[in-house]
Amino acid sequence: QTGSKMLSALLLGAAATLPILTSSAPILCSDGITMGYADGPSLSADIEMSNGGGEFIICPNTTLDVTGGAQISKSDILISCGGGIGDCIVTSSDDYGLYIGNDNETITNVTFDGLMFTGYNSTNNETSFVFADTGAGSNYTELGVVTFESCAFVGNQAAGLVLGAIGTLILEGCLFSYNAAELILVYTVLGDIEVYESDFDSNSALILISNLAGGEMTIKDSCFKDNFALLLALADTDEDDPSMDSSVAESSGNYEAGNLLTLCPGVSVGDDCILFDAFECRGGDSNSTGGPACYDESNLALGIEMGSSETGLYTVCNGTDFQSSVLVTTSDTVIACEEPLNCGFSDFFLTPALFVFNATNVTITGMKFVGYTGEDFVVGVAANKVYFEDCDFNDNFPSGNGTVFLNLGSNVTFTQCVFEGNAAESAVIVSEGGELVIEESDLSMNNVTEGGIVVALNDTKLSVTDTCMSDNNALGLVYVELEAGASLVDAFNNFGEDNTLTLASCDGFVMGESLACTPFDGTSCLFEVDDAIVSAAPSASGFSGTGAPTSAPVPSPSGSPTLAPVTPSPITAAPVTQAPAIGSSGTSAPTSAPTSVPVPSPSG
Repeated sequence: QTGSKMLSALLLGAAATLPILTSSAPILCSDGITMGYADGPSLSADIEMSNGGGEFIICPNTTLDVTGGAQISKSDILISCGGGIGDCIVTSSDDYGLYIGNDNETITNVTFDGLMFTGYNSTNNETSFVFADTGAGSNYTELGVVTFESCAFVGNQAAGLVLGAIGTLILEGCLFSYNAAELILVYTVLGDIEVYESDFDSNSALILISNLAGGEMTIKDSCFKDNFALLLALADTDEDDPSMDSSVAESSGNYEAGNLLTLCPGVSVGDDCILFDAFECRGGDSNSTGGPACYDESNLALGIEMGSSETGLYTVCNGTDFQSSVLVTTSDTVIACEEPLNCGFSDFFLTPALFVFNATNVTITGMKFVGYTGEDFVVGVAANKVYFEDCDFNDNFPSGNGTVFLNLGSNVTFTQCVFEGNAAESAVIVSEGGELVIEESDLSMNNVTEGGIVVALNDTKLSVTDTCMSDNNALGLVYVELEAGASLVDAFNNFGEDNTLTLASCDGFVMGESLACTPFDGTSCLFEVDDAIVSAAPSASGFSGTGAPTSAPVPSPSGSPTLAPVTPSPITAAPVTQAPAIGSSGTSAPTSAPTSVPVPSPSG
């Protein structure tokens, strides 16, 4: 904050009037067609004599050397190049450059079109190549607008800054490439900064774009690649004087890749980071301008943590395969695959794929969870309300006492989800309290050696409707631990067949230690289960692939086998001792994440 205040004060006091160049008349350019200006003095003189207003064309193949300083002090001016980009060059070999301003009036509506600014080489960190002080003539009670269209800033070396304005600065279709600024590349003070369809490539600076001391920032359809900068864009805030805070009006369709040392791959606003959202640079191989905003492994976790989506929706780019864990701690978050079931987490073995902690109203939709081989769980929740819609949990093989899904007291709902081809020792789904709702889902061809397919422990309130369970191998299908307070709240139109159940032969709910059976009431399965051989899946601990466990069921304290050998032990070295009660009446979610995951162990 202190640095930005000093910089703002420095810039506000830096409006010095530079000498106006001498004049001569416009000429017929060397192309034999264009009437324009082939030197700086004549251009400057005619602008002064115009009393404001008009277009001034620079001849193709012209270099305007503003070494020592040049000034534009009139409003409503358009300076354009008579040729293509690179045909009209503005350069300076010292600390001074082009100054836009007037001590006697507000300067506004000055536009540069098609010019290349290159060769600036300053040693003074208080100067800029191009600087517009639009409000000097009104003591900053009125500010003006300066626009650069289809301009290029290439190969400039600045001890301080390259392009700046006190007032509003607009960039449309501009290129900034191979510039080096020790402070900021492009900045505004007091006014807005608007960037449209522009490219920032291979620049180095502390900050590439910034607005200081108020104003709004808009960045759309722009690309930031291979830059060396701490921040790509900064909307500066002032803790001591909120009236001087800058804000973000819009950031959309922007792309970043290959940027080094960047703390926020988007727009930084106070402690927040609004991530750039495009998956492809405008003008890329498919000539896309970015398409719908989406996230991948490089930015999803950061985006959720920083709250970069104003709506809470984080669309995962089609085809994204996560290889690192994602922790969700932000409420009202939706993670949705751009094309359902074409995004997901695969081949995890050290850490869970996804953990939702201390949040409410979190929805995961259209995601796949495949190939987990670790000792804990594929997905875990210790939150409040969490919804899984149209998700697949397939071919996961947690080792030891691991499980596919672990609910630590949350209110969890599965809708149209598939659990297929998983192999575990304890269960496919374990719920330690809260509410567990399974609806319109399919749990088939799973292997569990020492428990049930679904195990509801402690005070879990279980509801299962319109769900199919077939071709599973387990001690029992769905176990409800009545003795610990678990209950079956709702059960309707569920169907089970061809399950190999070695302890409680019940295609339905096994109610407590008595193993009483509440059978499913459905007459057919709602889902088409792929033809597959259960034994073809990699073996879980103790599973031989024959449909029967190779190890005996773990005995209960009474000496009889039990379907509930999977009571997760307390979470060690962490304050989440009340996790099973999350979402229950009169309880609250834990306030810090667990430092270790619960390990299921035999009950009793």
